[in-house]
Amino acid sequence: MGYKFELRERAYQFSVKLIKCLRPLFSDKVYRTILNQPIRSATSISANVCEAKYSGTEKEYARYFEIALKSGNETMHWLRLISDTAESEVKGMEELKKELEKILKVIAASLISLRRKQKK
Repeated sequence: MGYKFELRERAYQFSVKLIKCLRPLFSDKVYRTILNQPIRSATSISANVCEAKYSGTEKEYARYFEIALKSGNETMHWLRLISDTAESEVKGMEELKKELEKILKVIAASLISLRRKQKK
């Protein structure tokens, strides 16, 4: 329970931090439209990791992790885009990207392990 709970909590806390980090940009018209995307994809990571817990089969469990991984990669795209286009440094952005990389590594490792287990 500890490992999987930690991932769920980390993914959830990542979503919270991302929303707080991006909040100051909402007043900028250019970012108003863009910001919906990373918020949706980031919250999808934690939602799918949580949903996996209640899946009925290992195949379904793996599918939720696949979606979480894809959402994480999309989130990284949006964070990079925002970082590269912001007129000034967005406070906390680099820490967010580092945390997302760690979360993605855990999800990817979990998927590899699940796929090996399914082949047996």
